[in-house]
Amino acid sequence: MMFPVIQSPCVFETLPSLNMFGFEQPVVAPVPKRRRGLGRSSGQYLRYMPSRASASLRYTVDESPEGYTLSLWKEVPDGLVAGAVESEVVKLKEESYRPNYHLVRDMWGNSYFLEEEADEEELMREAFSRLNMKTVSRKVARSLFQEYEIDLNHRGDELTVTSHKDGVSKAFEIGCRIDDVKVVGCKLNETLEYGILQIALVKSDECRGKTDNLARLIQWSQSQSTGNSEEEESQESEKARRAAEAEAQEAADKAIEEADIRAKVEAQVAAKLEAEIEARKAEEQRKKEEQQRNEEKERKQREAELRRRIAEEEREKRVKEEARRLKEQQLKEKKAFLIEQQRAKRLRSEQAKTASSPKTVTININFGNDDSNEREDTKERSDSLRRYQSPILEDVDDAEIQRFNESLSRSPQGSPILEEI
Repeated sequence: MMFPVIQSPCVFETLPSLNMFGFEQPVVAPVPKRRRGLGRSSGQYLRYMPSRASASLRYTVDESPEGYTLSLWKEVPDGLVAGAVESEVVKLKEESYRPNYHLVRDMWGNSYFLEEEADEEELMREAFSRLNMKTVSRKVARSLFQEYEIDLNHRGDELTVTSHKDGVSKAFEIGCRIDDVKVVGCKLNETLEYGILQIALVKSDECRGKTDNLARLIQWSQSQSTGNSEEEESQESEKARRAAEAEAQEAADKAIEEADIRAKVEAQVAAKLEAEIEARKAEEQRKKEEQQRNEEKERKQREAELRRRIAEEEREKRVKEEARRLKEQQLKEKKAFLIEQQRAKRLRSEQAKTASSPKTVTININFGNDDSNEREDTKERSDSLRRYQSPILEDVDDAEIQRFNESLSRSPQGSPILEEI
């Protein structure tokens, strides 16, 4: 049965491994042991680095009361400072902005909190007034040297600077023992083109009394060898002097263009912020127009609903009015029919009474008075005819009669007694 190397059951504790290719190595990878001879450094690196060309690392060395100050110089990529300034300005702008709201009401009585539009130019001026370029430079410089590693060997006479990202691995050979190493500064130069990492090397007590040449105390370990002659050392010192003079001249030339560079950075930041402001304004205008369209659509819908309700109410009102008129017409017709029935009934009853009543027969025994009797008979017949032909009054409810009866019922019923005094 075969077991994988990484998952071997015989390994119970993780061993230290080298990060040679940018990913984790097997736990059983051997750790190379660095050996040194009795003489000076033979140029061996403290750590294994990828097999690629090392990036150039500029440095300067200055004396200090405690020992030496090693300054590492790294070029700032294009756009890094502008991006940092822009981020800082946006942050300060957001901190300066204080939203204000006021209450508004629409035509239907709805209440809304409306945010007042901020003055972008005023916010920009306030943000630029609070901008601290030292803070921005410090942040940019820290980002440049963030993954740099600084190691001092156990004897204290060799300092190694490595960077996997930049492909840098430099070993500095020191002629005396160093007790401590600490970072004392991380900033950008005046032209904002180079990041500077300042490392303080604290000498031991036994080395503080020595007055060796500074150029001989710290040199590249790759250029060191045990058999260097005085002529080679003088050539190296001359080359270093010329390089220092060239760097000083270059720094002086760059210092002249400092104002232009800063103006260019500020112009780029201002242009980008102006574009963001215009885009934000366009987005706000679009949202405002869309809100107005939605409000107009809702208003039209409410108006259409209101018109529909009014038309429905009018239709219901007309239907009710028509039903009321129809009911009144039916009541009138029914009342007229009942009145006609009552009148016909009275006529029939009166005719029946007239037909059933006996006629008076008068016998005239006074033959001498024939004329007078004839006149009386004629008078009786005329009275009977007049009684039969009289008009019949309808029994109709009269409002005036009703009011009279009501007033009569409210009048006093007793009889007053008048006494003579």
